[in-house]
Amino acid sequence: MLNFFLSFLIIRWWKRTGLEEKLSFARDRLVENFLCTVGTNFNPNLEYYRKVITKVNSLITIIDDVYDVYGTLEELELFTEAIDRWDLNGMDSLPDYMKICFEALYNFVNEFAFEIENKSGYYSTPQLKKVWTSLCKAFLIEAKWYHGGYTPSFEEYLENAWISISSHVIFTHGYFLIPHSFKMEDLVCLEENSNIIRFSAMISRLANDLGTHKNHIVPLLSDDQRKSRPLFGRVGFSRFEMWGLWYESKHFPSLVFNGQLHITRLVFGGH
Repeated sequence: MLNFFLSFLIIRWWKRTGLEEKLSFARDRLVENFLCTVGTNFNPNLEYYRKVITKVNSLITIIDDVYDVYGTLEELELFTEAIDRWDLNGMDSLPDYMKICFEALYNFVNEFAFEIENKSGYYSTPQLKKVWTSLCKAFLIEAKWYHGGYTPSFEEYLENAWISISSHVIFTHGYFLIPHSFKMEDLVCLEENSNIIRFSAMISRLANDLGTHKNHIVPLLSDDQRKSRPLFGRVGFSRFEMWGLWYESKHFPSLVFNGQLHITRLVFGGH
């Protein structure tokens, strides 16, 4: 009964955003995003977590399609600038479909930050704005590569792709969703995208690319490069790095950390 009510709340929010109706070119993956969220954190007491992360994943999917499928390069640059300014007054230069998208994201983040501040007293808007801005900037880089006919090196691609997979966005929201006391050292790890975030995002990105590389707008490697160079050769982790991951995991609540690992497992297992 609780899950049914939760589903109703999410669907009602989705309808109110107007994204499904006005952005018909984008994927409507609300159900899939909800089921994925249930798979990453299925604790019965975390219904609020599942509601918020479902919204996060749905917004990521929509924005990804704006950059990958529909927007012109000029429009995407304007949209990225609007996200960076984080001001509703900056929407005037955007086309109508982008105004709807920006307003949906802006309202969601501000409402979520307000709820977090009411519960914990912590003002989380700067961190939330930063991760969404970095995601859109990563999407824009990929769009520029595509429109310019540019094929990046593997290292250049991965430096951007671990951000565009959006794991850090989900992780940051998850951190503020789990009841715990916020510590400055934890927030520094979030701010600097510590290795526990970065490396798990790399794994998710590479696993995702294994299943989608033939349809990706920017080829990861040419056929000759793929034959002569192992795909995972440059992203192996040393014992020192693995120890660092274990140490950094202590900065985050186990539910947040485990949720991130579950996301990585789901992506990797799906391909």
